[in-house]
Amino acid sequence: MSIKVVILESAEHDLKELKNYIVKNFSVGTWQNTYDKIKEVIRNLKTFPHAGSIPEEFEKLNLSQYRQVLSGDEAHHL
Repeated sequence: MSIKVVILESAEHDLKELKNYIVKNFSVGTWQNTYDKIKEVIRNLKTFPHAGSIPEEFEKLNLSQYRQVLSGDEAHHL
């Protein structure tokens, strides 16, 4: 089953802030590596739409179609 994954505007904003922080404090290469991992997790969500967890604030509103996943060397939750 494949679904359409939509990135919330707030998540896009967070991603831009993360990019700025990583580029400023590490390198463009580190950012590219991080971004590649994030994109991989998003691609996996298309195939496994129930992976990840429902954010608590959405769960309280019965919005179970939203998921959050972690990406990185230390944690891959899929």
